Amino acid sequence: MSLQNIHIDYTSILEQLNERKNLFVKGVHGSGWSFLYAQCAKDFDKNIVIICNNNEDALYVLNDLQVLQDKRPLYLPYSYVN
Repeated sequence: MSLQNIHIDYTSILEQLNERKNLFVKGVHGSGWSFLYAQCAKDFDKNIVIICNNNEDALYVLNDLQVLQDKRPLYLPYSYVN
């Protein structure tokens, strides 16, 4: 797994995560996000919470992460009680 083809400054992302700063990344599309999350989880060795816009997006990310990393990602579906 490599972030070479994603045009972001990954070193800067790790520095911001280590300093516990808020992080905003743009320009990453599709499964590129999953590569970024999986690499951050591996290098940062911390839990990462991913919030998706809808169930379909969440399942795509879940599937990507199941393939990209050794640790089993957890899926916590949205539930609404009225």
